[in-house]
Amino acid sequence: MKFDEARVLLVGLSLTMRELFELRGKPACTVDLFNSMLDAVPEGTYGRTVRHERTFNAGELYVNEQDIGVAVFDLEYQVLVKRRAIISHFEIESRGRFLDFEPMQVGDEFIGWRVGIASLK
Repeated sequence: MKFDEARVLLVGLSLTMRELFELRGKPACTVDLFNSMLDAVPEGTYGRTVRHERTFNAGELYVNEQDIGVAVFDLEYQVLVKRRAIISHFEIESRGRFLDFEPMQVGDEFIGWRVGIASLK
């Protein structure tokens, strides 16, 4: 089967194989990333691999008119870790601490981050 020529039907929605990989792959990579980066790591680019297995009910996924029961996605992706300076910090005794980080450019856009750490008092 040629990847770019495969006909995919997912619960009645016509997709390309690339769209199917993106639809199933991005969430798998996100879960892998959040489960793996529990400790602080130095800045840099990190290569990751993840295997995601998904079981489909009969009639849920067709590839080239063949009913697929199980799909296994072997994914490789890279993560760029960048440290950002804290530009604002305040604490509300009954709510917790709030940190604002300097904006970071991603493509043409700038993204700012605010993190809230709940108070358990």
